[in-house]
Amino acid sequence: MHKRYAKSLSVFFFSLVWWCGLHAQLRLPAFLSDNMVLQQQKYNRIWGWAEPGKLVQVEFQGKTYPAFADKQGVWQVFLQPSSAGTGGAMHI
Repeated sequence: MHKRYAKSLSVFFFSLVWWCGLHAQLRLPAFLSDNMVLQQQKYNRIWGWAEPGKLVQVEFQGKTYPAFADKQGVWQVFLQPSSAGTGGAMHI
């Protein structure tokens, strides 16, 4: 009986740690992906979800855009307008 209890307890704690890890993850809308295209000469809104109160930083074209997730876990930044054909990597 003791081994069965220990196994159940181990599964419970593993599940709890896994669930907490999922809860804290940064999530993005599906359109934010490789090879996405941004509107030129416009402020582009980038948003997603994170743990409430967490700092999220978006780095793009040499600039860093900070945001804090609100009480519902939603965050957003507005990228400065850029010219056509100005590519680059975005790190969130």
